[in-house]
Amino acid sequence: MSSFVNWIEKCFPAGDVPGNLSGTLDNFSGEEWKNTNLSVLFETNFILPGANLKISKPVLYFDDFLNLVFVNGIYSESLSNTIVNKDVLIGGFSKNKDKDHRIASYLDQTDVTNDPFKELNNAINKDMAVISLSENQIIDKPIHIMFITTEFDQPVMTCPKILLKLEPGSSCTVVESYFGESQGKYLTNSSTTIEVNDSAKINYYRLLLQGADSFHLGTVDVDLKANASLESTFFSKGSKLSRTELNVLMNGSYSESSINGLYHTVDEQHIDNVINIDHLVPNTKSNLIYKGILEDNSRASYSGKIFVAQDAQKTYALQSDKNLILSDKARVNTKPILEIFADDVECFHGATAGAIAEDAIFYLMSRGIDKKSATEMLIEAFASETIDGINPDAIRQYLYSILLNSKFVLV
Repeated sequence: MSSFVNWIEKCFPAGDVPGNLSGTLDNFSGEEWKNTNLSVLFETNFILPGANLKISKPVLYFDDFLNLVFVNGIYSESLSNTIVNKDVLIGGFSKNKDKDHRIASYLDQTDVTNDPFKELNNAINKDMAVISLSENQIIDKPIHIMFITTEFDQPVMTCPKILLKLEPGSSCTVVESYFGESQGKYLTNSSTTIEVNDSAKINYYRLLLQGADSFHLGTVDVDLKANASLESTFFSKGSKLSRTELNVLMNGSYSESSINGLYHTVDEQHIDNVINIDHLVPNTKSNLIYKGILEDNSRASYSGKIFVAQDAQKTYALQSDKNLILSDKARVNTKPILEIFADDVECFHGATAGAIAEDAIFYLMSRGIDKKSATEMLIEAFASETIDGINPDAIRQYLYSILLNSKFVLV
């Protein structure tokens, strides 16, 4: 298998390797990477896209949202709603040109990493999405950050970066979505950093709706302070290979996180979800519930680790991964882990994988419903528990339309 360094050198002409990537170690031997085969990615040479910003309103563009639109990694001011004042910073900004101190302080925190793909993101990213709310600022409208890849003659690479910071008492809803007009090969290598300070609240939704030949590698890092709250849903469908790593630090007492995930794979797609939640102080609570629907010869991997530090007494943590396997050739590797060093805690974990229960199908058929419709009803019921929790309504309805238009096949 080609190494990361060799791949980078093939993607960029001699002497044009960005940053210090030529010296980056191939740091993919750890447990968290063992279920992600990067060889198919490393066999593809990607280029950086030119500035092709000619695009109409995207399919997920809602006029009653605050929209931040990035086309091939470049911020589209004409399609976006930028807000810049002393209390609120919402928009797309160039890390090389914009000198706002709020942006500079974030970059100081996020530019240090041992992750090769994060280093690649830092080296290549030019325009980034920034949301910064001062103390007690409430944003009522949903903020929708869209990353769109358009058609190119060659495989292209983009490296989106998102920086979210909520000061004490502030709150907002953020939707982060990725989709492509291109049916060819392209790589999205994203990095999101979220800091939620004391008594602040964020509703955060991340949607992967990319092309069948696309690759997606994404990292989301969340830091929750005292009494902070994270409500989140991750939805994934479409990419040939996708991997999302979510790291949550429960750094403040009485902080809470509720994280839901739904993924659907078909053909020979592979999806990898790596989640780490660290309870570091007393009186914190986390709920982690993921679901998968696998068809054809697809593969899914789930690795969830709940860590409870010795001082983190009174922790409550729930972790669950459930999978519907619709084909005898589909496979899922699921590994929920609890690592607990405190004794006064309530922690639970579990995982299931299997076909739809025949008795449930038989029950519906006995009520006059044909087998195909009965199967679809049961799959939709399985998925709706995740989708029902999404607010804004427009996003929830759109995901339902995707689910209803899916042609589920039992093999």
